[in-house]
Amino acid sequence: MKHLLLVLTIGFIAVGCRNFEKGESINSDFTGTWQCNAYYDGMRGSWQPISNGTKYVYTFKKDSTFTSDAYMCGYGTYEIKGDSLKLHFECPDYRNLYNPADTTKTLVEKMKFEGRDLVLSPTYLLCAEGCEYKYVKISNQ
Repeated sequence: MKHLLLVLTIGFIAVGCRNFEKGESINSDFTGTWQCNAYYDGMRGSWQPISNGTKYVYTFKKDSTFTSDAYMCGYGTYEIKGDSLKLHFECPDYRNLYNPADTTKTLVEKMKFEGRDLVLSPTYLLCAEGCEYKYVKISNQ
């Protein structure tokens, strides 16, 4: 009986990890509309609220499309692989302002959840103290 319980427990863990690692399923908590409300200040070592700045918004849909006001091109598709969120922009005249030589139309953000908050860290920016932005979910749609 103990062996059966151990085998079932390991089986559930293996199946759950396999799906996330291969990007086969998207966390249902991820889809919806997210608004930036804080940034990590590496000099202070703490989260700072965004009060007078632009509170960027992302909307991630179940069909793997997104919209955002954080970029000049505000729409495209996304994919999640492990802890990476890849944003593929679909505007014909899209230019990567952070790296003009890049013609892939793709930006990559590292992502994680802290409680119910989504934390994004752009891999395309060079930040000595680290770049992290905290988003709160404002809608499930």
